[in-house]
Amino acid sequence: MKAIERILVPTDFSPTANDALLYALDLAQVVGAKVYIFHAARIPSASIATSAYPIGYYEALNMDELRQEAEKKMENLRHNFLYDPKVTYECITEVGPAADLIGQMAQEKKIDLLVMGARHAEGAETWFGSITTSMVKNSNCSVLVVPQGVRFVRPQKLVFATTLDKLTPLAGLDVLRVFAKTFGAAVDVLHIHAYGKDYTPEQNKFREALDQYLTEISHRFTFVASKDVSKGIQHYFESHDADMLVMLPQPHSMLDELLHTSKTRYMVFRTQKPLLAVKA
Repeated sequence: MKAIERILVPTDFSPTANDALLYALDLAQVVGAKVYIFHAARIPSASIATSAYPIGYYEALNMDELRQEAEKKMENLRHNFLYDPKVTYECITEVGPAADLIGQMAQEKKIDLLVMGARHAEGAETWFGSITTSMVKNSNCSVLVVPQGVRFVRPQKLVFATTLDKLTPLAGLDVLRVFAKTFGAAVDVLHIHAYGKDYTPEQNKFREALDQYLTEISHRFTFVASKDVSKGIQHYFESHDADMLVMLPQPHSMLDELLHTSKTRYMVFRTQKPLLAVKA
Protein backbone atom coordinates (compact mmCIF):
# COMPACT_ATOMS: atom_id res chain seq x y z
CA MET A 1 0.00 0.00 0.00
CA LYS A 2 1.68 3.17 -1.25
CA ALA A 3 1.72 6.22 1.01
CA ILE A 4 0.74 9.70 -0.16
CA GLU A 5 4.12 11.39 -0.54
CA ARG A 6 3.60 13.89 -3.39
CA ILE A 7 0.53 16.11 -3.83
CA LEU A 8 -0.06 18.30 -6.89
CA VAL A 9 -2.29 21.37 -6.59
CA PRO A 10 -3.07 23.15 -9.88
CA THR A 11 -4.09 26.77 -9.41
CA ASP A 12 -5.62 29.57 -11.44
CA PHE A 13 -5.24 31.89 -8.40
CA SER A 14 -9.02 32.01 -7.91
CA PRO A 15 -10.69 31.75 -4.48
CA THR A 16 -11.75 28.22 -5.43
CA ALA A 17 -8.16 27.19 -6.13
CA ASN A 18 -6.94 28.94 -2.97
CA ASP A 19 -9.38 26.89 -0.88
CA ALA A 20 -8.10 23.69 -2.49
CA LEU A 21 -4.52 24.77 -1.75
CA LEU A 22 -5.28 25.40 1.92
CA TYR A 23 -6.92 21.99 2.13
CA ALA A 24 -3.93 20.32 0.45
CA LEU A 25 -1.42 22.04 2.74
CA ASP A 26 -3.24 20.86 5.87
CA LEU A 27 -3.56 17.34 4.44
CA ALA A 28 0.12 17.27 3.47
CA GLN A 29 1.15 18.30 6.97
CA VAL A 30 -0.69 15.33 8.45
CA VAL A 31 0.53 12.72 5.96
CA GLY A 32 4.05 14.17 5.56
CA ALA A 33 3.77 14.84 1.83
CA LYS A 34 5.50 17.38 -0.41
CA VAL A 35 3.19 19.80 -2.22
CA TYR A 36 3.71 20.93 -5.82
CA ILE A 37 1.77 24.09 -6.67
CA PHE A 38 1.34 24.41 -10.41
CA HIS A 39 -0.03 27.11 -12.70
CA ALA A 40 -0.45 26.69 -16.45
CA ALA A 41 -0.66 30.19 -17.93
CA ARG A 42 -2.62 30.73 -21.11
CA ILE A 43 -4.55 33.49 -22.86
CA PRO A 44 -8.08 33.29 -21.42
CA SER A 45 -11.11 33.36 -23.67
CA ALA A 46 -13.45 36.32 -23.57
CA SER A 47 -16.12 34.19 -21.89
CA ILE A 48 -14.10 33.52 -18.75
CA ALA A 49 -15.21 36.20 -16.36
CA THR A 50 -13.76 34.50 -13.28
CA SER A 51 -10.15 34.36 -14.47
CA ALA A 52 -7.48 35.96 -12.29
CA TYR A 53 -6.34 37.79 -15.43
CA PRO A 54 -8.27 40.75 -16.91
CA ILE A 55 -10.23 39.78 -20.01
CA GLY A 56 -8.44 40.81 -23.18
CA TYR A 57 -5.28 41.81 -21.33
CA TYR A 58 -2.98 39.13 -22.71
CA GLU A 59 -3.87 39.33 -26.37
CA ALA A 60 -1.13 41.94 -26.76
CA LEU A 61 1.51 40.16 -24.69
CA ASN A 62 4.13 37.72 -25.88
CA MET A 63 4.93 34.40 -24.17
CA ASP A 64 7.75 35.82 -22.04
CA GLU A 65 5.51 38.54 -20.66
CA LEU A 66 2.78 35.99 -20.02
CA ARG A 67 5.20 33.81 -18.06
CA GLN A 68 6.49 36.80 -16.08
CA GLU A 69 2.96 37.81 -15.12
CA ALA A 70 2.19 34.24 -14.04
CA GLU A 71 5.33 34.08 -11.91
CA LYS A 72 4.40 37.40 -10.30
CA LYS A 73 1.01 35.99 -9.33
CA MET A 74 2.69 32.84 -8.01
CA GLU A 75 4.95 35.02 -5.86
CA ASN A 76 1.85 36.75 -4.48
CA LEU A 77 0.45 33.31 -3.68
CA ARG A 78 3.61 32.47 -1.75
CA HIS A 79 3.31 35.73 0.18
CA ASN A 80 -0.37 35.16 1.05
CA PHE A 81 -0.43 31.42 1.79
CA LEU A 82 3.12 30.13 2.24
CA TYR A 83 4.71 32.70 4.53
CA ASP A 84 4.89 30.18 7.39
CA PRO A 85 5.32 26.82 5.61
CA LYS A 86 4.76 23.69 7.64
CA VAL A 87 5.31 21.40 4.66
CA THR A 88 7.86 21.10 1.88
CA TYR A 89 6.57 22.73 -1.28
CA GLU A 90 7.60 23.76 -4.77
CA CYS A 91 5.93 26.35 -7.02
CA ILE A 92 5.99 25.80 -10.80
CA THR A 93 4.64 27.87 -13.69
CA GLU A 94 4.40 26.87 -17.34
CA VAL A 95 2.72 28.28 -20.44
CA GLY A 96 0.36 26.04 -22.38
CA PRO A 97 -2.82 23.91 -22.23
CA ALA A 98 -3.70 23.32 -18.59
CA ALA A 99 -5.01 19.74 -18.79
CA ASP A 100 -2.04 18.51 -20.82
CA LEU A 101 0.50 20.23 -18.59
CA ILE A 102 -1.14 19.03 -15.38
CA GLY A 103 -1.01 15.46 -16.68
CA GLN A 104 2.63 15.84 -17.67
CA MET A 105 3.49 17.35 -14.29
CA ALA A 106 1.75 14.51 -12.47
CA GLN A 107 3.84 11.96 -14.35
CA GLU A 108 7.11 13.89 -14.09
CA LYS A 109 6.81 14.43 -10.33
CA LYS A 110 5.34 10.96 -9.70
CA ILE A 111 2.31 12.49 -8.03
CA ASP A 112 0.24 10.33 -5.67
CA LEU A 113 -2.73 12.68 -5.29
CA LEU A 114 -4.08 15.60 -7.32
CA VAL A 115 -6.06 18.17 -5.30
CA MET A 116 -8.36 20.53 -7.22
CA GLY A 117 -11.16 22.94 -6.40
CA ALA A 118 -14.82 22.97 -7.43
CA ARG A 119 -17.03 26.04 -7.63
CA HIS A 120 -20.41 26.41 -5.94
CA ALA A 121 -22.29 27.31 -9.13
CA GLU A 122 -24.28 24.32 -10.40
CA GLY A 123 -23.14 23.27 -13.84
CA ALA A 124 -20.85 26.30 -14.18
CA GLU A 125 -18.73 25.83 -17.30
CA THR A 126 -15.73 27.85 -16.17
CA TRP A 127 -12.26 27.07 -17.43
CA PHE A 128 -11.04 25.77 -14.10
CA GLY A 129 -14.23 23.77 -13.58
CA SER A 130 -13.87 22.05 -16.94
CA ILE A 131 -10.21 21.29 -16.21
CA THR A 132 -11.13 19.72 -12.87
CA THR A 133 -13.71 17.52 -14.59
CA SER A 134 -11.18 16.56 -17.28
CA MET A 135 -8.58 15.54 -14.70
CA VAL A 136 -11.11 13.45 -12.75
CA LYS A 137 -11.88 11.54 -15.93
CA ASN A 138 -8.41 11.32 -17.47
CA SER A 139 -5.74 11.67 -14.78
CA ASN A 140 -3.48 8.68 -14.13
CA CYS A 141 -3.52 9.40 -10.40
CA SER A 142 -6.32 9.82 -7.88
CA VAL A 143 -8.00 13.22 -7.76
CA LEU A 144 -9.44 14.89 -4.67
CA VAL A 145 -12.04 17.53 -5.58
CA VAL A 146 -12.57 20.09 -2.81
CA PRO A 147 -15.78 22.17 -2.87
CA GLN A 148 -15.29 25.90 -2.43
CA GLY A 149 -15.18 26.97 1.21
CA VAL A 150 -14.48 23.48 2.58
CA ARG A 151 -11.59 23.20 5.04
CA PHE A 152 -9.57 20.11 5.91
CA VAL A 153 -10.75 17.96 8.80
CA ARG A 154 -9.39 14.57 9.73
CA PRO A 155 -11.95 12.24 8.14
CA GLN A 156 -13.67 9.83 10.47
CA LYS A 157 -15.93 8.21 7.89
CA LEU A 158 -15.29 7.66 4.17
CA VAL A 159 -18.14 6.72 1.85
CA PHE A 160 -17.29 4.54 -1.12
CA ALA A 161 -20.26 4.77 -3.50
CA THR A 162 -20.59 1.92 -5.99
CA THR A 163 -23.18 0.04 -8.01
CA LEU A 164 -21.29 -3.24 -7.44
CA ASP A 165 -22.02 -3.90 -11.10
CA LYS A 166 -18.65 -5.34 -12.04
CA LEU A 167 -15.45 -6.53 -10.50
CA THR A 168 -12.91 -3.76 -10.03
CA PRO A 169 -9.13 -4.17 -9.69
CA LEU A 170 -9.11 -3.63 -5.95
CA ALA A 171 -5.48 -2.46 -5.93
CA GLY A 172 -6.83 0.76 -7.41
CA LEU A 173 -8.59 1.41 -4.11
CA ASP A 174 -5.29 1.60 -2.22
CA VAL A 175 -5.64 5.36 -1.76
CA LEU A 176 -8.95 4.70 0.00
CA ARG A 177 -7.18 2.32 2.37
CA VAL A 178 -4.37 4.86 2.86
CA PHE A 179 -6.88 7.51 3.95
CA ALA A 180 -8.73 5.06 6.19
CA LYS A 181 -5.59 3.77 7.90
CA THR A 182 -3.86 7.14 8.18
CA PHE A 183 -6.82 8.75 9.91
CA GLY A 184 -8.34 5.70 11.57
CA ALA A 185 -11.48 6.30 9.51
CA ALA A 186 -14.31 3.87 8.97
CA VAL A 187 -15.59 3.08 5.47
CA ASP A 188 -19.20 2.85 4.40
CA VAL A 189 -19.60 0.97 1.13
CA LEU A 190 -22.69 2.69 -0.24
CA HIS A 191 -24.60 0.72 -2.84
CA ILE A 192 -27.26 2.61 -4.82
CA HIS A 193 -29.75 0.25 -6.43
CA ALA A 194 -33.19 0.34 -7.99
CA TYR A 195 -36.28 -0.49 -5.94
CA GLY A 196 -36.96 -4.21 -5.80
CA LYS A 197 -33.91 -5.14 -7.83
CA ASP A 198 -32.23 -8.45 -6.97
CA TYR A 199 -28.47 -8.67 -6.66
CA THR A 200 -26.68 -10.49 -9.44
CA PRO A 201 -24.01 -13.15 -8.81
CA GLU A 202 -21.41 -10.64 -10.03
CA GLN A 203 -22.56 -8.04 -7.52
CA ASN A 204 -22.45 -10.56 -4.69
CA LYS A 205 -18.96 -11.60 -5.78
CA PHE A 206 -17.76 -7.99 -5.84
CA ARG A 207 -19.21 -7.40 -2.38
CA GLU A 208 -17.39 -10.43 -1.00
CA ALA A 209 -14.14 -9.25 -2.59
CA LEU A 210 -14.57 -5.77 -1.11
CA ASP A 211 -15.35 -7.22 2.29
CA GLN A 212 -12.11 -9.20 2.17
CA TYR A 213 -10.11 -6.24 0.83
CA LEU A 214 -11.24 -4.02 3.71
CA THR A 215 -10.69 -6.66 6.40
CA GLU A 216 -8.22 -4.53 8.41
CA ILE A 217 -10.47 -1.46 8.23
CA SER A 218 -13.71 -0.82 10.08
CA HIS A 219 -16.35 -0.99 7.37
CA ARG A 220 -19.96 -1.81 6.61
CA PHE A 221 -22.24 -2.09 3.60
CA THR A 222 -25.11 0.39 3.34
CA PHE A 223 -27.84 0.10 0.73
CA VAL A 224 -29.99 2.95 -0.58
CA ALA A 225 -32.83 2.22 -2.99
CA SER A 226 -33.00 4.93 -5.66
CA LYS A 227 -33.31 5.07 -9.44
CA ASP A 228 -31.24 8.25 -9.45
CA VAL A 229 -27.62 7.83 -8.31
CA SER A 230 -27.16 11.50 -7.45
CA LYS A 231 -30.35 11.61 -5.35
CA GLY A 232 -29.42 8.36 -3.63
CA ILE A 233 -26.03 9.73 -2.59
CA GLN A 234 -27.60 13.00 -1.48
CA HIS A 235 -30.16 11.10 0.62
CA TYR A 236 -27.36 9.19 2.33
CA PHE A 237 -25.42 12.34 3.23
CA GLU A 238 -28.55 14.02 4.57
CA SER A 239 -29.08 11.20 7.07
CA HIS A 240 -25.50 10.13 7.91
CA ASP A 241 -22.39 11.84 9.25
CA ALA A 242 -19.56 11.35 6.74
CA ASP A 243 -16.51 13.35 5.71
CA MET A 244 -15.58 12.28 2.18
CA LEU A 245 -17.18 10.68 -0.87
CA VAL A 246 -15.09 8.14 -2.80
CA MET A 247 -15.93 6.99 -6.34
CA LEU A 248 -14.35 5.24 -9.31
CA PRO A 249 -14.21 7.23 -12.57
CA GLN A 250 -14.09 4.14 -14.77
CA PRO A 251 -15.87 3.90 -18.14
CA HIS A 252 -19.52 3.00 -17.58
CA SER A 253 -19.15 3.49 -13.83
CA MET A 254 -21.42 5.48 -11.52
CA LEU A 255 -19.09 8.48 -11.52
CA ASP A 256 -18.53 8.28 -15.27
CA GLU A 257 -22.29 8.52 -15.73
CA LEU A 258 -22.49 11.54 -13.46
CA LEU A 259 -19.58 13.27 -15.20
CA HIS A 260 -21.58 13.30 -18.42
CA THR A 261 -24.37 15.27 -16.77
CA SER A 262 -24.68 18.36 -14.60
CA LYS A 263 -25.47 16.17 -11.59
CA THR A 264 -21.88 15.72 -10.42
CA ARG A 265 -21.39 19.36 -9.48
CA TYR A 266 -24.88 19.46 -7.98
CA MET A 267 -24.13 16.40 -5.87
CA VAL A 268 -20.73 17.62 -4.65
CA PHE A 269 -21.99 21.09 -3.78
CA ARG A 270 -25.09 19.85 -1.99
CA THR A 271 -23.09 17.39 0.10
CA GLN A 272 -20.29 19.93 0.64
CA LYS A 273 -17.93 16.99 1.01
CA PRO A 274 -14.66 16.40 -0.84
CA LEU A 275 -14.93 13.89 -3.68
CA LEU A 276 -12.04 11.42 -4.01
CA ALA A 277 -11.92 9.88 -7.49
CA VAL A 278 -9.67 6.84 -7.14
CA LYS A 279 -7.93 5.18 -10.07
CA ALA A 280 -8.37 1.45 -10.53
